[in-house]
Amino acid sequence: MKINPSVFGVGKTPRPEHDLPAKAAADSAPAARGDNNTDKISISPAGARQADVDHLTKSVLAEIQRPASPERLDALRTAVQSGAYRVPTGDLADALMRRWMGI
Repeated sequence: MKINPSVFGVGKTPRPEHDLPAKAAADSAPAARGDNNTDKISISPAGARQADVDHLTKSVLAEIQRPASPERLDALRTAVQSGAYRVPTGDLADALMRRWMGI
């Protein structure tokens, strides 16, 4: 049995683009077809808010998962038990606003 390689494209070299007829070359060019191959994405306000919430959630989780030193915990425990531990309301409000506003 004899197999003709040219039937299956074996041994053929592709033709350069300048060998193609002008119309075929123009039709295959992306700019000629108006095809810019670009995607567009738009994020809804709800999606943007969800992204903000996800970011804040990750930062809070990272902060609370950091271990405190035993010395720091002992000092806080002693201050709370003795009644000396006070959080200035203004400082707390400022810290919350800085965190919320990303300042």
